[in-house]
Amino acid sequence: IYNEYMIKKSPNFLIIGAARSGTTTLYNCLKKHPLIYLPKNKRPEPHFFLKNKEFKKGYEYYIGKYFFNSSLNQIKGEASTSYLFQKYVPSRIYKYIPNCKFIIMLRNPVERAISNYLFTYNNGIETLDFDKAIRNENKRIKNPKNIFEKEVQPFAYLKRGLYYNQISNYLKYFKRKQFHFIIFDNFILNPNRELKAVLEFLNLNQIRFQNIRRFNKSKIKIKVSKETKKFMINYFKDDINKLSNFLNKDLRTWLN
Repeated sequence: IYNEYMIKKSPNFLIIGAARSGTTTLYNCLKKHPLIYLPKNKRPEPHFFLKNKEFKKGYEYYIGKYFFNSSLNQIKGEASTSYLFQKYVPSRIYKYIPNCKFIIMLRNPVERAISNYLFTYNNGIETLDFDKAIRNENKRIKNPKNIFEKEVQPFAYLKRGLYYNQISNYLKYFKRKQFHFIIFDNFILNPNRELKAVLEFLNLNQIRFQNIRRFNKSKIKIKVSKETKKFMINYFKDDINKLSNFLNKDLRTWLN
């Protein structure tokens, strides 16, 4: 049974993904709002509902570690971008925060996969070249070498881009109105408009966000072969069409 402290300190919203889709930039903007409490640093991400070792420590541990310094008039949130991806996460969140609100940022899945690859490569985790990494993805996911590869799945460059599939998994537990979706390109184009919509979704007063800085932008470019690009678009096609219908947004540019 929760005590009152835990109820008051429980997060009201979670930024659950997608990885490499502008979530750090969003996080750093929202932190500027006086009525929003987010843990001081985005990384390392809490991943409480994802990592079994963390989850076993219990909900009280999670509240104490991440939300202890929040004040009662603030709404509380955190960002863990693998929450969207792992199948068992929604039921865990539902158990503790059934009224949670979710913010999901979605990026062209081909671009997202490339950015994800570069991030993993630059962090010394990835050693294969891009084409090879894409072709070997399934095999690597099926045979994880350690607990990190099993839970975080750093090589799931394609699989993480099947957004509709992942969102459907959440809708088994939560209502559609508990979700707010941001398309990455719209956010880059007009961050203030998108932030205004986020504050509306969180029922907070509007503030003007100044000097919005884009975080974690990859400085390296890689050349993707025509075959691999075609292979990727075919891989995502069906999911993109379903997502397009679900969000009632035209996402055809993602198929170019």
